[in-house]
Amino acid sequence: MKKIKQQIAEALFLTSMLVLFFLLSINTAKSQGTTKFEDLESALSNPDKVEWLILRNKGLTQFPIEITKLPNLKILDLSYNNISELPAEMSRISQLNYLDLSGNTFSELPKTLSDLRSLNVLRIGYLPNLDLKEAFSAIEGVKNLKVLDLKYDNISEIPYSFRKLSSLESIDLSGNPIRTVPSVLSKLPRLEVFYLNDDLELDLDRSMEVLTEMNDLKELHLENDGLTMIPSDIMNMKKLENLYLGNNQINAFPPELKKMEKIKFIDMSRNPVNDPTNQLLAPKIRIKVSEK
Repeated sequence: MKKIKQQIAEALFLTSMLVLFFLLSINTAKSQGTTKFEDLESALSNPDKVEWLILRNKGLTQFPIEITKLPNLKILDLSYNNISELPAEMSRISQLNYLDLSGNTFSELPKTLSDLRSLNVLRIGYLPNLDLKEAFSAIEGVKNLKVLDLKYDNISEIPYSFRKLSSLESIDLSGNPIRTVPSVLSKLPRLEVFYLNDDLELDLDRSMEVLTEMNDLKELHLENDGLTMIPSDIMNMKKLENLYLGNNQINAFPPELKKMEKIKFIDMSRNPVNDPTNQLLAPKIRIKVSEK
């Protein structure tokens, strides 16, 4: 199971890189001589050229402090190692845009994370030892954060102070035992993408009040959540364009869906849905119903 999750994470990693390119498209287009490195020794021999450093699954047990000597580093991936401690000196990587620390063993995030003023994407999923209270305190200081990945971190709630992340556009809380969608998410003015997959604890009916208050949400992922129906209140999500409900137990579409103004795509794959064509919705909405 862990291997499967890691493979899924690797696929999501590639997707996240595309997100990053979108966020940084202007800067990327102007940059010259961008070089990707996959080993530290080569990177340190060309420190001024390094913008990408990918050290996934290298068996590292310590954060390589030499990384802080790479003045132009923008993308750093240290996921799936055995790093147990993160140094405050990370703050020296002043141009860092993307940081993936998923799948390590550390328990605390340094408060100096807030000094990474260029950081847009932070991935810290699959961290079984993470002190959530301390982690939330550190994350809240990253003012320009746009994409946050907190998958499988045993999170059951999120503090209201998370509203400080006013630039956040995408959050992934999949694989956490969250009973109802945290109310603070409705206070994030730019949030457009929300993942809450693999959560069999989810009470979607009780969560709809918060979801309908997420005024700018365009993409919602509720896959493998043990859902048996789509609540009619979903029609109140005025800007929702893409809805992912794969691998649930939903057998019917509520007619209220046709009243949604912006909806374009619904993924209902691997559900026992009775009417795959559903003329109430088609052709306005593209519906995926294969792979039962």
